[in-house]
Amino acid sequence: MISAKDTVYPVIKEEITNKELAECFLPTEDEILFCKNETRSNLNFLFMLIILKSFQRYGYTVLLSELKNKIIEFISENVDVRVTKDEINIYDLSRIRRRHSSVIKKFLKIKSFTEDGENFVSEIAYNLSKSRENTADIINGTIDALIREHYELPAFSTLFRLCKHQKVMVYKEIFEQIFSSLDDLDKIKIKELFTYSKENTRSEWDKIKFEIPNAKQKNIKKLGELVKILSVWNKLICKLDDIPLNKLNQFVAEANALDLYEILETEEKKR
Repeated sequence: MISAKDTVYPVIKEEITNKELAECFLPTEDEILFCKNETRSNLNFLFMLIILKSFQRYGYTVLLSELKNKIIEFISENVDVRVTKDEINIYDLSRIRRRHSSVIKKFLKIKSFTEDGENFVSEIAYNLSKSRENTADIINGTIDALIREHYELPAFSTLFRLCKHQKVMVYKEIFEQIFSSLDDLDKIKIKELFTYSKENTRSEWDKIKFEIPNAKQKNIKKLGELVKILSVWNKLICKLDDIPLNKLNQFVAEANALDLYEILETEEKKR
């Protein structure tokens, strides 16, 4: 499984520079006034302000206990309110934090991911999976779309799950498309590609899978045999014309990694 660090998903860095603190976590007068009007105590005012600034930076509601002390101290010093670790841990588990998160999203005009976010990501990921092969690229595309549409970002594991599922669905559709285009004779021909006899323990799949030999005199016979086998497949290869090249390259890589037994274990439509 890829990690959030392999994508553009905003993660809390181990080191926070003073420049980043000033650019991303310095509260404005309007933000201070907003948080004061929404809270009744200095402590909750500070908590809400930290949640607000971190949401602006990361795109989702963080646990304050996961934030670097440097961030909390920076905001705390700017509004002259102090907080302890125990108070932070209590706040992270409180209903007040959830209420603050909801109010902040309204203030920032951000849609909650629970508002049809899964369907939105699934649709984007499905369309991206048709042209992109790398899962990280698909996730990056969904993140860009979520930001454009003013959605909060879900947990990275949620994005990964949804994108991976849609990628698999696109694969299945491609397999279905190719398989449904085959007639009975085509299917028999493909089945024969993976069969062998007692007299000949090598299937045609084994013969065409090895690297094409150099065009030397001793390899002419092998080359001729290979060309003869491949020429039979010209009609079927044409059925792949509408499949994106990156998908075909992926299928080739997967097929090359499988031996005959593993091929026979796969679903017929995928062969």
